[in-house]
Amino acid sequence: MSRILVTGNNGFVGRHLIDLLQKDDDVTIYGLDIEQGDKANPGFIYSQCDLSKPKEVLQCVEAIDPDFIFHLAAISNPGIARKNPTVTYQVNVMGTVNLLEAAKFQGGKIGMLVIGTSECYGIFNTMEKVGEDHPCRPQGHYGLSKETAEKIALLYNDYGNLEVLCTRSFNHTGPGQRTGFVVPDFTKQVAEIYLGKREKHISVGNLDVVRDFLDVRDVVAAYRTIMNRGESGSVYNVCSGEGVSIAHILDVLIETAGIKGVQIRQKSDKKRKRDDPYKVGDNTRLLSLGWQRIYTLRDTIRDTFRYWVNALS
Repeated sequence: MSRILVTGNNGFVGRHLIDLLQKDDDVTIYGLDIEQGDKANPGFIYSQCDLSKPKEVLQCVEAIDPDFIFHLAAISNPGIARKNPTVTYQVNVMGTVNLLEAAKFQGGKIGMLVIGTSECYGIFNTMEKVGEDHPCRPQGHYGLSKETAEKIALLYNDYGNLEVLCTRSFNHTGPGQRTGFVVPDFTKQVAEIYLGKREKHISVGNLDVVRDFLDVRDVVAAYRTIMNRGESGSVYNVCSGEGVSIAHILDVLIETAGIKGVQIRQKSDKKRKRDDPYKVGDNTRLLSLGWQRIYTLRDTIRDTFRYWVNALS
């Protein structure tokens, strides 16, 4: 019976990852999060833990004695990181160090997947797909904190009992993602219009940029694949390998909702001062492990729209 630890289990991706892992046989799943969160899922064992506190982390990891760790817990919104840099580094960097140190002291081999971000790359300055060998030049506290955590994590791969892998995950979305990200921000507004709770206008930022989006359900499947088949000490882009403009996402969303006459209002406060026009990843390394994308962009938008309609009804 394998013991799997998921940090950040109450988060958007954490909930989907646990749903996926519960389908596996002969596993016991443990969750660590700073807040209790939803108690509706009885299929895993939850412990409240502040990763910024080393003794607390050590006690939790010793009690669980995991075989595998999926480290998702993080400050993951660049805007929040910009406003709260001290907390961001405490959670994203020192939280990762504390978890690695606690895992290092356990007896058996532990596979650990540290979830990172494409924000490590910073401004791409290219219209080509970016692979894992592309230079990392993060432009903000979020990207820098995650790049630092990645570098530290890879050091621990040589510490004997740890087999560390890292991801640089590109944009992902789907049912259950909170507002503060482009797809749920759009979808919530469209669902409000659909339900007659909002005038027919949508506030947007820059619609011209091209980004690489994956459905969260494909993302967690990629995480499981990397953990099971990836090479320790390696980094993997988790992405679709396809670019889509934000304008196209909005068009598909409005089409999915079947609403007409919607006004699009660009708001200056929703535009980033430095916004790379093209950010698309090369997923060749991930594909070599046997992972395949299942959900199309239209699938994701449809299911996300249904989620928001239900949530607002």
